[in-house]
Amino acid sequence: EAKPVNGTVIRNLVAYPNPTSGKVIIGFSGETGSSYELTISELSGRKVAVQELQGGEDMSSWTFDTSGLPKGVYSIRVIQLDGLRYGTIRLVVQ
Repeated sequence: EAKPVNGTVIRNLVAYPNPTSGKVIIGFSGETGSSYELTISELSGRKVAVQELQGGEDMSSWTFDTSGLPKGVYSIRVIQLDGLRYGTIRLVVQ
């Protein structure tokens, strides 16, 4: 579980294609050696996916298949596990 966030915003947080009806690639610029928690949630707050990722020199990324999700708007949140960096974007599933 990620710590409360008091830090700076993660730059270059993207999800593509967006909107999507299948696989989506979620990418962000992470710090090398840092751990991140990526969460996809319904707008009600119910988590539909959680993944831990490691930051790298280039973009860190994760591919997620949305075909099992109902159509709607979802929140993608990435938190650096030490609580120093965070980011949130919306994902539309068609």
